Amino acid sequence: MSAAIAFAFGAGLLATVNPCGFVLLPSFLGLYLGADDREAGKVEWLTRATNGFLVGTVLSASFSAVFVFTGLLVSAGLRFVLTAVPWLAIAIGAGLTALGLAMLGGRHVGLTPASRVAVRGAAAGG
Repeated sequence: MSAAIAFAFGAGLLATVNPCGFVLLPSFLGLYLGADDREAGKVEWLTRATNGFLVGTVLSASFSAVFVFTGLLVSAGLRFVLTAVPWLAIAIGAGLTALGLAMLGGRHVGLTPASRVAVRGAAAGG
C-alpha cells in the first residue's frame, strides 16, 4: 500500500470520529429514530431496525459524497478549491453563529414551522 493511500485511508477513519461528528451523530440519530415514538412500545423492533439502517445508509452516503465530490474536483485540476476552503469555513462559521444567536433570541430555526412545533408540543402534553 502506498503512503498516499494509507494516509487517505487513515484520514477517512479519523473523519468519522471528528469532534463535530462524534458529538452530533448520537443526537442526529436519536432525533430521526425517535421522531415518531410518542408512546413507548408503539413501534416494533423491526421498524426501528429498518429506520436505523435507512438513516445510517443515507448519512454514510451523504458523508462520502461530499468528500468524493471534493476529491474529484481537486484531482481534476481545480486546485482553487483548496484555497477557497478556509474562506468557506469562515462563512459557514459566521452563518452558524448567526443562527445560534437567533435561537438564543427566541427565534424558531428549523424545517418545521413554529406553529406546527407549538401544536405538536401541546398535543404531547408539553
